[in-house]
Amino acid sequence: MNCPDGEELKRTDDNMSSLSPWKYCMQYDSLRYPQWINVAQCLCSGCLHPFTGAEIHGNVLSKEIHVEINVLRKFSLKHPFSKCNRKICEETTQKIPIGCHCQIANVQNV
Repeated sequence: MNCPDGEELKRTDDNMSSLSPWKYCMQYDSLRYPQWINVAQCLCSGCLHPFTGAEIHGNVLSKEIHVEINVLRKFSLKHPFSKCNRKICEETTQKIPIGCHCQIANVQNV
């Protein structure tokens, strides 16, 4: 992870102006359609202080926000997606990260 400093937070991109900044990465799977999916990756383990931009650790965590999307999955590479039928492919869901948020850490009483 490469947690940004306060100067980088002044950018206008939503993902970099968040208290839990993230970057987008392309994820490839040859057996899935779509084969390329843009996914989010949190840049900090903690959250950024809203005034100083310094990373805060301990009581807050950067966590991914997930959604489920429908994808088409082939059982083998032998056939192209254009030849999909019930014997070759299946429709399924996949959970993907779309951003990050700042979450209060779970504190357990000992």
